[in-house]
Amino acid sequence: MNGSKVALDAAPVIQNGRTFVPLRLLSEAFGKWVSWNQGSRTAAISSTLTLKTSTGSFTLKAKPKRIVTLSSADTEMIYALGGAVVGRPTALGAVNPPAAASAVEVGSTHGILFEKLASVKPDLVIASPALKSQQATIEKLGAQVLFNSQNTFEDIKASVRLYGKLLGKESKAEEITAGMDRSVGSLKKPASKPKTLIVYGAPGSFVVALPTSYPGSFLELAGGENVASKFPKMDTMPQYAELSMERIVASNPELILLITHGDAAEVKAGFKKQFEGNAAWKSLPAVKNDRFEVLPQDLFAANPGIRAPKAIETINNLLLQVD
Repeated sequence: MNGSKVALDAAPVIQNGRTFVPLRLLSEAFGKWVSWNQGSRTAAISSTLTLKTSTGSFTLKAKPKRIVTLSSADTEMIYALGGAVVGRPTALGAVNPPAAASAVEVGSTHGILFEKLASVKPDLVIASPALKSQQATIEKLGAQVLFNSQNTFEDIKASVRLYGKLLGKESKAEEITAGMDRSVGSLKKPASKPKTLIVYGAPGSFVVALPTSYPGSFLELAGGENVASKFPKMDTMPQYAELSMERIVASNPELILLITHGDAAEVKAGFKKQFEGNAAWKSLPAVKNDRFEVLPQDLFAANPGIRAPKAIETINNLLLQVD
């Protein structure tokens, strides 16, 4: 197909001198979507596709062939579903999955490298709603922009299903999300729910993860109690709250988990130093028992997407040590 080999879902069949090939093959080759209704046993071919994203309805005008993602979580989802991207976010460490390493780095949710983006000639860019202000500039390159985000475990699974529909891989999407549920469901939960505080950032700019954030969502699924559940959310980052010594002391955490992009030991030391002069701070169970843990960057520094079950298992193991 245009010089590339394509594997058929089923072999062609010759009947009465006619060759039959899968309907999906030809339809998708011409940029159409094919859906199957098991109840009526009918196939439907559509020239457009309307999807429900985290920001509302979005209609694709043609089946995308040159996709760009601006978050690592979206990149991994696309590849897990059997797709590929021509552009991906700039990597701070190892590229996940490795198959995406050859894709051009085009920036991130914090800023787009428009020359790089133009060079890959995208027809679809998957971006965070935070980049809405860049929509017109991206569209001038001839691409549609799908705005979508995921903050919780349920959001991540919804995104997998969304991209599964986009790629015509609905069955694969259900297989992936079912596996994620099984992994989380198999975890041994602590008998009690250890009171836990999740802090994100670096010295001088720490924030606290609320249950609506991806770390906060993972904590609850791991079997812990988020002591910040009633902290007031920030206007600029509604999934997080400002770090308040008074609220932390009142919540009395048994475990403090740190997420950072910087040096783990340095951030841990900086966090302790910020409060060690406070007498009430020293009375906290997490402080007295030295239950400070820096969570692995590859699973927590950014939303891990389909690797969320591994991140939840990591927190679960720490909670079991407290229980």
